[in-house]
Amino acid sequence: MCWPGPNVVSTTLVKKLYFKTYYYIHLIDVLVGNKSLSSHDDQTNINLDHVEYGNMLVDLGTLVTYLPLDIYNRFSPDMIKAVGGETVVDPRAGSYEIICFKDLNLERVPVVTFRLEGGDIKVPGVNMFVEVKKRVSCMTIAPAQDSLGLFGNMIQRNLMVGIDLQKQKQNKKCNSLNFKSCHCLGHIFLSLSQAHTYTRAVVIPASPRSSNQWFCNLEFRVYNNNRRIKSAE
Repeated sequence: MCWPGPNVVSTTLVKKLYFKTYYYIHLIDVLVGNKSLSSHDDQTNINLDHVEYGNMLVDLGTLVTYLPLDIYNRFSPDMIKAVGGETVVDPRAGSYEIICFKDLNLERVPVVTFRLEGGDIKVPGVNMFVEVKKRVSCMTIAPAQDSLGLFGNMIQRNLMVGIDLQKQKQNKKCNSLNFKSCHCLGHIFLSLSQAHTYTRAVVIPASPRSSNQWFCNLEFRVYNNNRRIKSAE
């Protein structure tokens, strides 16, 4: 593992025969607060035990996370109910079905837990929404067109992400700093399909610039056989 210790979640990177240049992870369940999407007792109950193994593509160059359609259809009503408030449509979303709120109260946004094979990734409310214009915030999760989802980079803000392509593991570790007021100033644009020759890739948040405001300038370090070969902010 990139970071051995009790706070590290490791999950297997899955390769598929029909998309050999991409890597996938397996999403077992999603929890909105403490509510599991697979625990509903109505006729639209989701049985995630029977979904295709490796149902979430990992792409560090895509902003939005796309949940498999059947999972999203259960996730979005639970999130809307938990957040409350007025929903609005952002015309810039185009054909994307993205839920937006007017005057979002981040304190009402529940922690969302992605239950992966190997452990749980808890995503705070600040990662779940982005302010697109004054008084309008949109969710960083949208529905996929089918049963295959995509794990985008906005949901991974304030997480240290290590990808070990030799051991076929993706490791994630929550940073020990307080990121409740963190506003990331940049994103990572490196697809795993471009990183197939690298041993590992590590995303490291920079130190805070002041005591009142956290900045998440991201430094991307790429290693080959433990030797640093590329660095970009």
